[in-house]
Amino acid sequence: MKSFQEYSGIPSTFDGEIPELSFGQTESRLRIGKKYMVSSDTGEEVVGELKEAVVFGNKAVGIYKLEDGQTIMSSCPLTEDELSAYQKHPDTFFGVYKPQGRKAETPIELFDFFYEIYQKTPKEKLLEFLKDHSDSHKLQDESQEELSIIFCERMVYSAIENGSFANLYPKAHETIS
Repeated sequence: MKSFQEYSGIPSTFDGEIPELSFGQTESRLRIGKKYMVSSDTGEEVVGELKEAVVFGNKAVGIYKLEDGQTIMSSCPLTEDELSAYQKHPDTFFGVYKPQGRKAETPIELFDFFYEIYQKTPKEKLLEFLKDHSDSHKLQDESQEELSIIFCERMVYSAIENGSFANLYPKAHETIS
C-alpha cells in the first residue's frame, strides 16, 4: 500500500533501469564506479573511474580518478533521452542514489555538502589542497579525518568571503564573525 501511495505509475522496466534509457536511442550512460576514456589536462585520452557527477544544463560534469591516482574533472554532452531521464530521475541518473539539486542554506549545510565529498580523500591529496595556506607546515601531523574537516571548513569560509554563498545565506558573515 505504501508503494502505491508513493508511486503513481506502474514501472515500465523490470530491471529498475530508467525507461528513457531502456527504450530510447541512448546505448550507454555515465555510471558512478565505471571507467571511461576522458581527456586529461594535457588533452591526452586516459582511463578514469567516475567518482562523482552532476548535470549542468545539457552537460554532465564528472570527477574521475585516473589510474595514476590523479583526479580530474571532465564534461560531456547529454543526449535528449539522457536529459529527459535526468529530469524525471535526477537522484538515480548516475546509477547510484545521490540526491541532486540540494541547496545549502546555512554554513553548516554547506560544510556537510563538502564533507560528504571530501571525507575519504587521502591525506596526501588534502595536504596538497592546503599547501598554499600559511599554516600548511603545521598540518602535516594532523590525521586524515582532521585534515578533511579543516579543508571543508576553509572551503565554507572561502565561499562566504568571495560572496558565492551570499545569495543563499546573506547573513553568513554575521554568523561566523
